[in-house]
Amino acid sequence: MIAATAPSHVVFRCDAGPEIGAGHLVRSIALAEGFLACGVPSTFVTGALVGAWRDMIEARGFPLIEDKGVGRASTGHEVMAQIAPKAKALVVLDGYGFFAEHVREARRVADRVAVIRDHGTPAGADVVIDHNLSAEPYAEANPAALQLLGPRYALLRNEFHRARRLPIPSDRPEILICLGGSQATPVLLKVLDALSRISIPFVARVIASPHDAQTTGESEELGPGILHWLSPQSTLAHWFSRSHLAVLAAGGARFEAACCGCPMILGILADNQVRDAEAFADRGIARLVGWWDDAPVLEIARVIEELLRHETIRHSLSQQGRALIDGRGAIRTARSIIEHFAFGMGPTRLENSQ
Repeated sequence: MIAATAPSHVVFRCDAGPEIGAGHLVRSIALAEGFLACGVPSTFVTGALVGAWRDMIEARGFPLIEDKGVGRASTGHEVMAQIAPKAKALVVLDGYGFFAEHVREARRVADRVAVIRDHGTPAGADVVIDHNLSAEPYAEANPAALQLLGPRYALLRNEFHRARRLPIPSDRPEILICLGGSQATPVLLKVLDALSRISIPFVARVIASPHDAQTTGESEELGPGILHWLSPQSTLAHWFSRSHLAVLAAGGARFEAACCGCPMILGILADNQVRDAEAFADRGIARLVGWWDDAPVLEIARVIEELLRHETIRHSLSQQGRALIDGRGAIRTARSIIEHFAFGMGPTRLENSQ
C-alpha cells in the first residue's frame, strides 16, 4: 500500500510539436505507465497535438487536457490547478524550455515537482530524471532532490520490455528509417540518396513524420532495393524487433532500438543529442555518422553497406544495446519516486554507474 505522503496523482506537463518531435511526450507516457503499474493515476496537460500523438495518450486511457493556450515553456498552471490536489500531487515537467522559474510556478499547483531533463536547469525540483548514458549529477539541483540518472531509468513504454528479437530472413536485409517526429525531409532525402548507392539488395521502410507531407502505403524501387512508405506509428517495437538495421536521429528512439536489440546508425539533429550519441558510439551500441546535415552521402552509404554485409558487427551492436537497456526503466523510476516520498528517504542521489 502506498503511504499517505506518496503522490496520489501525477500531472504531466509535456511538449511536442513539429520543431521538437514527440520524444518528450513518448517518455512521459512511459513514466505514466510506470506510475499506473504502482497504482498512481496520471493526467496529461499539453498544447495542441496532431492526431497520432493525441491517440497515443488516449489509447492508454490517460485523461488529456489539450489547451491551445499552453505553449512551449509555459507550465499552464492555471489549467493544472483544476486537476491537481495540491498536497498529494506530483507535477512532471518535460520540455526544452522549463527552468527554475517554471518549477516555482508549478508549485502553485503541487508541492512536489519532477523534471525530466534534456535542456535547462533542474534547480528547485524535487526529482531530476536524466536517462542519458552521458548523464552526470546536477550540482545546481536542490540538495535534497532525488536524482535518477542513467539508462537504468530509460523511460520506455510497456511494449518494449516485452519485446523479443524476431527471426529475420537474411537474403534481403531489412532497414528501418525513422528520423523522429520533427520535420526532417532534407535529411530523409539524403538517407534515401545513400541507400540508392549501395550495391546489395535490401528492403527499407520509412516511418513518416506526422508533420511531413509524404505518400504512405506505397512502395517503389530504390537502387537495388525496395522502399516502403509507412504511416506514422504509435510504437516502433514491432519494427525494431524485426529489422536488421535502423537509421535514426539520435533522439529517444535510440533507447527503444537498443532494448529491442536492433543495430542502429545514428545521426545528430540537435545540440542536445551530441554527448549521448557519442556515448552510444563509444559503448559500441551504435554507429555514428555525425551531424546529418554535414555527413557526406557516400559515407552514409558506406556505413550502411558495411553493417548490412557484416552480421558479426550487427550482432555486437545488438548485444551491447540489450545489455544496457532492459525496458523496465519506467516502472523502476516510478517506484523510486514513490518510495522516496513515502518513506522519507531524505537527500538521495542515484548516480549513473554505466
